[in-house]
Amino acid sequence: IRPIVFITYDKCTFNSNNGNEKIWTYKDKALIRNKGHGQGLHVSNFLTPIGWLDDGGVCKILKYDDKAIPAFESPFPGCQVLWVFDNAKIHQKYASDTLLVGNMNLTPGGKKHSSDEEQILYSSQ
Repeated sequence: IRPIVFITYDKCTFNSNNGNEKIWTYKDKALIRNKGHGQGLHVSNFLTPIGWLDDGGVCKILKYDDKAIPAFESPFPGCQVLWVFDNAKIHQKYASDTLLVGNMNLTPGGKKHSSDEEQILYSSQ
């Protein structure tokens, strides 16, 4: 029986407006903070019992089996691999025409959504 090595996929997004507790500004200027998250940087890698899987920059592991398997076999000869991926729905991007409550106006006025975004279909079932 070959030993099984558990490898998980880890990812994180860092936004430019994270950590706004401190800010550089002039003493006589008003402090204006950004409201949004700002630009994001997505960082990801595969974690193994001995640290990051050094695969030479292969990120699209499912599309490059010919590179992913050798990258695993080099540090773990004679072992089986158990790849674990996080496919939570939270990581999916909404379509550009999705009607989201957070984007709706609370009062009349403001940006108008197109009519196809305002149609809400009701079902009696």
